Amino acid sequence: MECLEQIVSQDDIDLYNIIFKFILPLPIVHESTNRSNINNDIAETLIKTEYPEIDRFLWAGSKREGFTIPITANQPNNYAYLMSDFDLIAVLSGLIAVNENALITELQHDEIFQVKDASHPGFVKLFSVADQKLFSVRFDTDCSGKVNLMRNNDCKSTINIPVNEIIDKKVVPLTSVTEKSAHGPALCFKIKSEHPAVANTTVIGGTEVDVVLAVRMGSWPQAANNWHVRHRSFNWPSKDLINKIMCSAIHLVPVGHSKSDNSENEWRYSFTIPERLLAQSLSVFQRACYVMAKILLKAAFAGDKGLSLYLLKTTMFWLCEEIPDDWTDDRMGYFVLMLLYRLQCSLRRQELRHYFIPANNMVDHISPTILQNVVERLAVCIKDPLKFLFSFIEAHKYFGFYVHPSKEIFNPLIELSKSQSDKFLKDTEMINSAIRKLLWEFVGLYSSWLKRNIAPPGDVITRPFAELKFRLLLGIAKDIQNIDKANTIDIIVKSIANEIETHNVDNSPEFVSYAKSFLRW
Repeated sequence: MECLEQIVSQDDIDLYNIIFKFILPLPIVHESTNRSNINNDIAETLIKTEYPEIDRFLWAGSKREGFTIPITANQPNNYAYLMSDFDLIAVLSGLIAVNENALITELQHDEIFQVKDASHPGFVKLFSVADQKLFSVRFDTDCSGKVNLMRNNDCKSTINIPVNEIIDKKVVPLTSVTEKSAHGPALCFKIKSEHPAVANTTVIGGTEVDVVLAVRMGSWPQAANNWHVRHRSFNWPSKDLINKIMCSAIHLVPVGHSKSDNSENEWRYSFTIPERLLAQSLSVFQRACYVMAKILLKAAFAGDKGLSLYLLKTTMFWLCEEIPDDWTDDRMGYFVLMLLYRLQCSLRRQELRHYFIPANNMVDHISPTILQNVVERLAVCIKDPLKFLFSFIEAHKYFGFYVHPSKEIFNPLIELSKSQSDKFLKDTEMINSAIRKLLWEFVGLYSSWLKRNIAPPGDVITRPFAELKFRLLLGIAKDIQNIDKANTIDIIVKSIANEIETHNVDNSPEFVSYAKSFLRW
């Protein structure tokens, strides 16, 4: 295992362990996870449709995996709600693909295609079993949803998928403005909606949805045959999870390798469901580490779409296999930087292996010059992550209400770190004093968000946000107790309730009641 400490000192890692958990509190990630419904059985996320051309829809992307949080960017006189982009995979009806040597006598489908290796591992070509003709599909460039079914590069038939109706009714029902374009094998929708909020402000909602076609595999792909039996140092994924993944559906999407001379006729394996199952198996803290690393990447590579976040997710999966089960929430700084460092090391070697198909080096098509530029920018980010995080918190909120404190709130701790140098975290009394002050600053901040009377239990719109603020305060209460061992949790909760009372008298007993139920004391 590479040694992160050769680049970042242990003192700095100790500092980041403290600060990162305040910039991305676990209750924020937990709430986002709940709202993504990622704990539902995978079958419930398959959207049944009445469209005969489509067998089912699959949601892909970090929002469905619990790998994102709602982020709001402050702009003059308005707020822009920035959601994670996601893919809507439309699985075509009546079509199935099989491994090259598979038995096909018992398969009941309108048409069966045989998979044959293409120019690069992880990519294949499809040939009809009936007539051995090369098969591919393409959206028409008019963005109407017309799909051209190609045989040996000739369009022999078409089908129509009402993508506009699907987006309006199934994806974002209250859309007011939609821009669309054809981008490679996908139809891309830039979706916006606007409505007035408080005085002189407008809420602008925005996301991008890529609609991608797919053909289902009839069995686990031969290219990934070794995935379930390869050696793993630790028990992730578990045997039960591996078995569940091996029984899940795999798909092919019409995406060719970028360096192929015949990319328009190639298909790429899509492990959407297995990757979602892997993401669901991670703890809230592990997801928080991934989200924090993603925030750092977005800040460090602002405006540059050259680095695919799929590379970060792949690195995360490899890292979970290789690190023992000691992902504790007092080490966020270490794990976030280790994730970025592993990504940097892979790009420096010009080798990042696909998690399910290791023969597929996902960066071998990127020029060494571009990779070197990314490696150098990652090095700056790893060496000084606070520079990018503080830039992020100055301009963004979570869930539209979580206003980050000024970065100056962290200065006493940072200055103490620099002055103590190799003594940092060894002088317990000084460190605890600085952390205690920081914790009570956050109590004041979170309490100030409870000025209005909160909604009663049963209000499914606004009550969850009030309870989220309560959980943020209770998380701080536990941190305070870890430092002030002499004070019991109920004493600390009552002190926080007194602070809430300075903003709203009625919300104080609500908090105490919630704390008793949540902490069961």
